[in-house]
Amino acid sequence: MKPFLILSVISSFAFGAGVFQANACNERIGVFSSPAGELSISVGDIQNAEVSEKGENATLTIYLHKEASEALESLTKRSINQRMTFAVCGEEIADPIVKGVISSGALSFYGLPADRIIKILNTMKGNSTCA
Repeated sequence: MKPFLILSVISSFAFGAGVFQANACNERIGVFSSPAGELSISVGDIQNAEVSEKGENATLTIYLHKEASEALESLTKRSINQRMTFAVCGEEIADPIVKGVISSGALSFYGLPADRIIKILNTMKGNSTCA
């Protein structure tokens, strides 16, 4: 089963097209990319990340800090009806078609095995690195 984005709601800010690293001080762990541009996020951009498990699959929910939320909102605004890939440590997590602007700073992904999501969660929280 291919994972998919199940929640997407984030705020309005205009960053130009192209690459924006929301927090250049930390290692880049995640990348949102679409034909409209790319957004790199680091551990410092993540306010919280959590997992809820149901059987063999789990849901990963990520809450972004304000600056990263605004940058993602800007990217999703420019990416309506385009495919947007989200990768962690170079591994694709989801690639939904953007149907609306993400403006809440909260994203949930469902459809990955629980053990894989726990590994991603540890990276998001800064407990492990991409290396």
